[in-house]
Amino acid sequence: MKKYCHQQFKTESSGRVTRPTFSTSAFTVLIHATPTSIDPSQSILFGAFNTESMSEEPHNSAKLLGECKYDLDEIASTLLIGSSDNKKPTEIKKLLKFTRIVNSKLVVVGRFNASFLLQEMIDVIPHKKEVTIQKLPHPGFGTFTKWRIKVDTRCANDSPMGGFDEIPSLYIEYGWTRFNKEDINIENIKPSTVEENTRHPLWNEQMHFDNPPEIDKIDGYFWTSIKNKKQASSLERFCFPLSAMKPHHPYNFVKNIT
Repeated sequence: MKKYCHQQFKTESSGRVTRPTFSTSAFTVLIHATPTSIDPSQSILFGAFNTESMSEEPHNSAKLLGECKYDLDEIASTLLIGSSDNKKPTEIKKLLKFTRIVNSKLVVVGRFNASFLLQEMIDVIPHKKEVTIQKLPHPGFGTFTKWRIKVDTRCANDSPMGGFDEIPSLYIEYGWTRFNKEDINIENIKPSTVEENTRHPLWNEQMHFDNPPEIDKIDGYFWTSIKNKKQASSLERFCFPLSAMKPHHPYNFVKNIT
Protein backbone atom coordinates (compact mmCIF):
# COMPACT_ATOMS: atom_id res chain seq x y z
CA MET A 1 0.00 0.00 0.00
CA LYS A 2 1.29 3.47 -0.81
CA LYS A 3 1.93 5.89 1.99
CA TYR A 4 -0.48 8.81 2.28
CA CYS A 5 -0.47 11.69 4.71
CA HIS A 6 -2.41 14.72 5.83
CA GLN A 7 -5.84 13.29 5.10
CA GLN A 8 -8.60 15.36 6.64
CA PHE A 9 -12.12 14.31 7.63
CA LYS A 10 -14.75 15.97 9.78
CA THR A 11 -18.10 15.25 11.34
CA GLU A 12 -21.12 17.48 11.06
CA SER A 13 -21.74 20.14 13.71
CA SER A 14 -23.61 18.89 16.75
CA GLY A 15 -26.34 20.58 18.71
CA ARG A 16 -25.59 22.73 21.77
CA VAL A 17 -24.95 19.80 24.11
CA THR A 18 -22.12 18.73 26.43
CA ARG A 19 -22.09 15.11 25.16
CA PRO A 20 -22.48 15.31 21.37
CA THR A 21 -23.06 12.29 19.13
CA PHE A 22 -22.47 12.34 15.38
CA SER A 23 -24.23 10.47 12.59
CA THR A 24 -21.08 10.84 10.46
CA SER A 25 -18.56 9.13 12.69
CA ALA A 26 -16.78 6.44 10.61
CA PHE A 27 -13.88 7.41 8.36
CA THR A 28 -11.42 5.39 6.27
CA VAL A 29 -7.85 6.57 6.86
CA LEU A 30 -5.19 5.21 4.50
CA ILE A 31 -2.05 4.13 6.34
CA HIS A 32 1.25 2.55 5.37
CA ALA A 33 1.09 -1.10 6.36
CA THR A 34 2.19 -4.58 5.29
CA PRO A 35 0.73 -7.94 6.36
CA THR A 36 3.25 -8.01 9.24
CA SER A 37 3.94 -4.40 10.21
CA ILE A 38 2.56 -0.88 10.48
CA ASP A 39 4.79 2.13 10.02
CA PRO A 40 5.27 3.26 13.67
CA SER A 41 5.81 6.89 12.68
CA GLN A 42 2.16 7.32 11.71
CA SER A 43 -0.37 9.02 13.94
CA ILE A 44 -3.95 10.26 13.85
CA LEU A 45 -4.71 13.79 14.99
CA PHE A 46 -8.15 14.52 16.45
CA GLY A 47 -9.39 18.08 16.89
CA ALA A 48 -12.47 19.51 18.63
CA PHE A 49 -13.86 22.80 17.33
CA ASN A 50 -16.50 25.29 18.39
CA THR A 51 -18.38 26.29 15.23
CA GLU A 52 -20.37 28.98 17.07
CA SER A 53 -17.26 31.17 16.88
CA MET A 54 -17.67 31.36 13.09
CA SER A 55 -19.30 34.44 11.56
CA GLU A 56 -20.33 35.52 8.10
CA GLU A 57 -17.06 37.41 7.62
CA PRO A 58 -14.72 35.83 5.03
CA HIS A 59 -11.72 33.79 6.24
CA ASN A 60 -13.26 33.25 9.70
CA SER A 61 -12.93 29.72 11.01
CA ALA A 62 -14.09 27.57 13.89
CA LYS A 63 -12.27 27.95 17.20
CA LEU A 64 -10.02 25.05 18.14
CA LEU A 65 -10.92 23.80 21.62
CA GLY A 66 -8.34 21.02 21.91
CA GLU A 67 -6.33 18.36 20.09
CA CYS A 68 -5.32 14.73 20.59
CA LYS A 69 -2.41 13.12 18.76
CA TYR A 70 -2.62 9.32 18.88
CA ASP A 71 0.35 7.24 17.68
CA LEU A 72 -0.66 4.08 15.84
CA ASP A 73 2.30 2.11 17.15
CA GLU A 74 0.48 1.86 20.51
CA ILE A 75 -2.11 -0.49 18.98
CA ALA A 76 -0.27 -1.75 15.87
CA SER A 77 0.51 -5.24 17.20
CA THR A 78 -3.09 -5.85 18.32
CA LEU A 79 -4.50 -4.64 15.00
CA LEU A 80 -2.14 -6.88 13.03
CA ILE A 81 -2.94 -9.97 15.12
CA GLY A 82 -6.63 -9.46 14.51
CA SER A 83 -6.19 -9.00 10.76
CA SER A 84 -3.79 -11.93 10.25
CA ASP A 85 -6.29 -14.70 10.99
CA ASN A 86 -9.57 -15.48 9.25
CA LYS A 87 -11.71 -14.21 12.07
CA LYS A 88 -13.48 -10.89 12.29
CA PRO A 89 -10.91 -8.04 12.46
CA THR A 90 -10.13 -6.83 15.95
CA GLU A 91 -11.77 -3.55 16.90
CA ILE A 92 -9.90 -1.55 19.53
CA LYS A 93 -11.75 1.05 21.60
CA LYS A 94 -9.93 3.84 23.39
CA LEU A 95 -10.93 6.66 25.71
CA LEU A 96 -8.85 9.64 24.61
CA LYS A 97 -8.46 13.24 25.81
CA PHE A 98 -8.53 16.60 24.07
CA THR A 99 -5.84 18.91 25.47
CA ARG A 100 -4.56 22.42 24.90
CA ILE A 101 -1.93 24.71 26.39
CA VAL A 102 -3.29 27.33 28.82
CA ASN A 103 -0.83 29.65 30.61
CA SER A 104 2.09 27.42 29.56
CA LYS A 105 0.40 24.33 31.04
CA LEU A 106 -1.20 21.38 29.25
CA VAL A 107 -4.82 21.01 30.38
CA VAL A 108 -7.56 18.54 29.51
CA VAL A 109 -10.58 20.20 27.88
CA GLY A 110 -12.62 17.09 27.00
CA ARG A 111 -12.70 13.34 26.50
CA PHE A 112 -14.00 11.17 23.67
CA ASN A 113 -14.29 7.55 22.57
CA ALA A 114 -12.54 6.28 19.44
CA SER A 115 -12.57 2.86 17.77
CA PHE A 116 -9.83 1.53 15.48
CA LEU A 117 -10.27 -1.28 12.95
CA LEU A 118 -7.65 -2.41 10.41
CA GLN A 119 -9.06 -3.42 7.02
CA GLU A 120 -7.38 -4.32 3.76
CA MET A 121 -8.09 -1.80 1.01
CA ILE A 122 -8.04 -2.71 -2.68
CA ASP A 123 -8.18 -0.28 -5.63
CA VAL A 124 -8.36 2.72 -3.36
CA ILE A 125 -8.53 6.14 -4.98
CA PRO A 126 -5.47 7.97 -3.66
CA HIS A 127 -5.64 11.20 -1.71
CA LYS A 128 -5.18 14.28 -3.87
CA LYS A 129 -1.76 15.01 -2.35
CA GLU A 130 0.72 12.16 -2.18
CA VAL A 131 4.14 12.20 -0.61
CA THR A 132 5.73 12.46 -4.06
CA ILE A 133 6.42 16.11 -4.80
CA GLN A 134 4.83 17.76 -7.82
CA LYS A 135 7.78 18.58 -10.08
CA LEU A 136 7.80 21.36 -12.65
CA PRO A 137 9.19 20.94 -16.16
CA HIS A 138 12.59 22.57 -16.46
CA PRO A 139 12.04 26.01 -18.02
CA GLY A 140 14.41 27.49 -20.52
CA PHE A 141 16.86 30.16 -19.41
CA GLY A 142 15.91 33.74 -20.25
CA THR A 143 18.08 36.54 -21.54
CA PHE A 144 18.86 37.79 -18.01
CA THR A 145 19.19 34.42 -16.28
CA LYS A 146 22.53 34.16 -14.46
CA TRP A 147 21.48 31.75 -11.69
CA ARG A 148 18.42 29.74 -10.70
CA ILE A 149 17.35 28.14 -7.41
CA LYS A 150 15.00 25.17 -7.52
CA VAL A 151 12.91 25.14 -4.31
CA ASP A 152 10.96 22.13 -3.01
CA THR A 153 8.42 23.17 -0.38
CA ARG A 154 7.41 20.25 1.82
CA CYS A 155 5.24 20.60 4.93
CA ALA A 156 4.81 22.02 8.43
CA ASN A 157 3.62 20.31 11.60
CA ASP A 158 2.04 21.67 14.79
CA SER A 159 2.11 25.26 13.56
CA PRO A 160 1.15 27.92 16.13
CA MET A 161 -2.39 29.22 16.29
CA GLY A 162 -3.21 32.69 15.03
CA GLY A 163 -4.70 35.58 16.97
CA PHE A 164 -7.84 34.85 18.99
CA ASP A 165 -7.06 31.10 18.65
CA GLU A 166 -7.75 31.11 14.91
CA ILE A 167 -6.48 28.17 12.87
CA PRO A 168 -3.79 29.54 10.51
CA SER A 169 -3.76 29.56 6.71
CA LEU A 170 -0.06 29.16 5.97
CA TYR A 171 2.16 29.76 2.98
CA ILE A 172 5.90 30.08 2.33
CA GLU A 173 7.33 33.20 0.73
CA TYR A 174 10.73 33.23 -0.99
CA GLY A 175 12.68 36.34 -1.89
CA TRP A 176 16.06 37.87 -2.68
CA THR A 177 17.92 40.93 -1.38
CA ARG A 178 21.37 42.31 -2.07
CA PHE A 179 22.07 42.77 1.66
CA ASN A 180 20.92 40.74 4.68
CA LYS A 181 19.34 43.74 6.46
CA GLU A 182 17.42 45.00 3.47
CA ASP A 183 13.65 44.82 2.85
CA ILE A 184 12.63 42.50 0.03
CA ASN A 185 11.37 44.21 -3.10
CA ILE A 186 7.89 42.85 -3.95
CA GLU A 187 9.13 42.15 -7.48
CA ASN A 188 11.68 39.72 -6.02
CA ILE A 189 9.12 37.61 -4.08
CA LYS A 190 7.59 34.25 -4.98
CA PRO A 191 4.97 32.66 -2.70
CA SER A 192 3.80 29.07 -2.39
CA THR A 193 0.12 28.18 -2.46
CA VAL A 194 -1.91 28.85 0.70
CA GLU A 195 -2.99 25.84 2.76
CA GLU A 196 -6.28 27.02 4.27
CA ASN A 197 -7.24 26.52 7.92
CA THR A 198 -4.76 23.88 9.06
CA ARG A 199 -1.88 23.70 11.54
CA HIS A 200 -0.35 20.86 9.52
CA PRO A 201 -0.06 22.10 5.91
CA LEU A 202 1.25 19.83 3.17
CA TRP A 203 2.49 21.71 0.11
CA ASN A 204 4.70 19.24 -1.76
CA GLU A 205 5.29 21.67 -4.59
CA GLN A 206 8.23 22.98 -6.55
CA MET A 207 9.18 26.36 -7.97
CA HIS A 208 12.11 27.97 -9.78
CA PHE A 209 13.55 31.26 -8.50
CA ASP A 210 15.66 33.20 -11.03
CA ASN A 211 17.95 36.12 -10.36
CA PRO A 212 16.50 39.64 -10.74
CA PRO A 213 17.23 41.07 -14.22
CA GLU A 214 19.64 43.71 -12.86
CA ILE A 215 21.86 41.08 -11.15
CA ASP A 216 24.64 39.66 -13.34
CA LYS A 217 26.46 37.46 -10.78
CA ILE A 218 25.79 35.04 -7.91
CA ASP A 219 25.36 37.50 -5.10
CA GLY A 220 22.99 38.58 -2.34
CA TYR A 221 20.78 36.69 0.12
CA PHE A 222 17.96 34.22 -0.43
CA TRP A 223 15.08 34.59 2.05
CA THR A 224 12.45 32.17 3.32
CA SER A 225 9.45 33.51 5.26
CA ILE A 226 6.73 31.38 6.86
CA LYS A 227 3.49 33.37 6.88
CA ASN A 228 -0.10 33.18 7.99
CA LYS A 229 -2.31 35.07 5.54
CA LYS A 230 -4.52 36.15 8.47
CA GLN A 231 -1.58 38.03 10.05
CA ALA A 232 0.64 40.83 8.77
CA SER A 233 3.97 39.70 10.23
CA SER A 234 5.94 36.52 9.44
CA LEU A 235 5.88 33.57 11.82
CA GLU A 236 9.52 32.85 11.01
CA ARG A 237 12.06 34.39 8.63
CA PHE A 238 15.64 33.49 7.75
CA CYS A 239 18.16 33.92 4.95
CA PHE A 240 21.48 32.58 3.68
CA PRO A 241 24.11 34.01 1.27
CA LEU A 242 24.09 32.72 -2.29
CA SER A 243 27.89 32.92 -2.31
CA ALA A 244 27.97 29.98 0.14
CA MET A 245 25.96 27.70 -2.15
CA LYS A 246 27.49 25.15 -4.50
CA PRO A 247 25.93 24.53 -7.93
CA HIS A 248 23.79 21.37 -8.21
CA HIS A 249 24.17 20.67 -4.48
CA PRO A 250 20.92 20.13 -2.47
CA TYR A 251 20.39 21.96 0.83
CA ASN A 252 17.76 20.82 3.34
CA PHE A 253 16.31 23.24 5.88
CA VAL A 254 14.16 22.30 8.89
CA LYS A 255 12.96 25.25 10.96
CA ASN A 256 11.21 25.35 14.34
CA ILE A 257 8.39 27.90 14.49
CA THR A 258 7.96 29.47 17.91
